[in-house]
Amino acid sequence: MISEREALQLLQKYGVPKQVVEHSRAVSERAVEVAKSINARGKAKVDVEKVRITGLLHDIGKAKTLIENGEKEGANKRHEDEGAIILEAEALGDIARMVSKHGFYFLTRRSPRLTIEEKVLVYADATINGDKGCSLDERLARLMEIYSAGGTKEDLVLAETIRKNFYKVNELEKEIKGLMA
Repeated sequence: MISEREALQLLQKYGVPKQVVEHSRAVSERAVEVAKSINARGKAKVDVEKVRITGLLHDIGKAKTLIENGEKEGANKRHEDEGAIILEAEALGDIARMVSKHGFYFLTRRSPRLTIEEKVLVYADATINGDKGCSLDERLARLMEIYSAGGTKEDLVLAETIRKNFYKVNELEKEIKGLMA
């Protein structure tokens, strides 16, 4: 496992914008908080360091997708996939697999089998908007704003897919909260 310092160096190496780094720090902190809470209850065992580092690196692919698609991420070029490619190239395959599964689009389009660390990462990302905590309803509203504003057919299809299937994110939240109770 790489260190937090090394993870931050990777974000810099791949040109991840400051606001994305701040979001990633907040996701990492939230993931650690959730993991520690779950571990303290003894209902599951979460690898705290894995969620800390993956939280930092989960949006490493955004630099490329933002450059290629302007200020927003296009439906055809998923930052989760780009991040996984980058992390595989950096010999971080375990983290790459988690990053490839963290997005709402992945969760809402498929019925994935996620490890406890992957669930914690998705939940942490879902409850951080920018670098501040938020509810799932607030996060969904922000996603709808982003993708509906895109105007392309692909963005509108993505927005509708996420909206119709967001109940899966709500189910994940119930599971995580149950493990923390």
